[in-house]
Amino acid sequence: MSSLSINHLRLLSEEAAQVSNEAHSAAEGLSFPPQKVVNCDSEPRFRSQLARDLSCLFDADPEIVSWRCLAGTVTSTDHEGIQRIHVPDFHVYRLDGTHSLVDALPAGSVATQTEKSPLSAPVMDPEPDYRVVREEEIRGGYKLMNVKDLLDACVEPGSLEDRIKLLALLDACGPLQIIECVQSLMMSTSAISIIAYLYFKHQIIVDLEDSPIGPETLIWRP
Repeated sequence: MSSLSINHLRLLSEEAAQVSNEAHSAAEGLSFPPQKVVNCDSEPRFRSQLARDLSCLFDADPEIVSWRCLAGTVTSTDHEGIQRIHVPDFHVYRLDGTHSLVDALPAGSVATQTEKSPLSAPVMDPEPDYRVVREEEIRGGYKLMNVKDLLDACVEPGSLEDRIKLLALLDACGPLQIIECVQSLMMSTSAISIIAYLYFKHQIIVDLEDSPIGPETLIWRP
C-alpha cells in the first residue's frame, strides 16, 4: 500500500473517531421510554424516540442475537461530491451470522446513498451491510405499542417453578388466551411479568400484530 493510501486511511480513521465521539456526546443524557432493554450489548444511547422504538422491535425479534448503539460508520457522498462519515443508530447481529449497520428513518426523509467505510466495524466475515428502517414500518400497526407494554411489564422473571408451569401448560394445551395463562399462575404476583420475560427470551410467542394486548390475546410455544 502506498504512503498516500496509508495517510488517507489514517485521516479517515481520525475523522471517523471524531464523528463517533460527537454522535455519542450528542446522545448522552437523552432518555426515551421505555427504560428496559434486553439484548443491547452496549450502553443504551439513542438520538431520537424513533431510534428507541426501533430497538424495541430488535428485542422482540427472535432472529436478532444482540444490538449495539451508535457503533460503526458508513460513508456517503453529497450532491457536491463531498464525502461524509455517518454513525448509524445501531449495529445489529443475527442468528445466521449476518450483521447490519441500521438507521431509523423518519417519515418524509430521503435515504442517503451510502457505502460501507473501511472503518465501519471491526474486521468480520461477512462484513456488515447498511440498512434503513422507515418510520411507517417501525410504527405501523399494533406491534410496537404491544412490545413496549411488555418491556414495561418485564420487571422480574418470576420463579423458575412458575415459568416451567406456564411452559408445560402451553405444551399440553396449545395456544391459550392470556387470561387463561394468568389464571394458571394465580399464586404468582408477577404473572404478566413472567409472560413478558418468556416472550423476550423467545420461549413463547404472543400475538401482537392485530390488536392491543387484552384478555383474549393468544400465547403459544414456538
